[in-house]
Amino acid sequence: MSVASPRTARDALLAEILDEVDSLHRQVLALPDSLVTMEVKLARTVSVLDQAADNFRMAVTAFSEQAKVDLLAFHERKTVQASTRILDEQRRTIQEILQAATLAASSSKSKWSGHNPIRVASISCRSTWATRVENILVTVLTSTGTVLFVTWILRGR
Repeated sequence: MSVASPRTARDALLAEILDEVDSLHRQVLALPDSLVTMEVKLARTVSVLDQAADNFRMAVTAFSEQAKVDLLAFHERKTVQASTRILDEQRRTIQEILQAATLAASSSKSKWSGHNPIRVASISCRSTWATRVENILVTVLTSTGTVLFVTWILRGR
């Protein structure tokens, strides 16, 4: 903006100040365009972050659902295994009791000789059945409680 060379130091300082004020004025005038550009960039960034949050939420939901499915499948598998094991054990016990009762009923020296083998077996197995039922009940209650607790935790998160 210098029109002519300044003649004094004061004129030179004034010219320098006017140049700096003119530069600042141009920067202030360019500020709205710069702000609009920043606003557009900020809007794009917010959109990208929203999409990333939605993707994360969907991934967590999918993971939770898959964990529920896996947990239920595991519980069903373990329940079937436990049921099969308990039924096999019950069959073996019944067979052993019936064999013992048959031997006791057929033995001439036994106090049960001549009695019905089924009655002898039912008398001899009462305490065994009580412990078996107690074991089964504890197993069922424990597994059900565990599944309910894990399901409650997964739904709470």
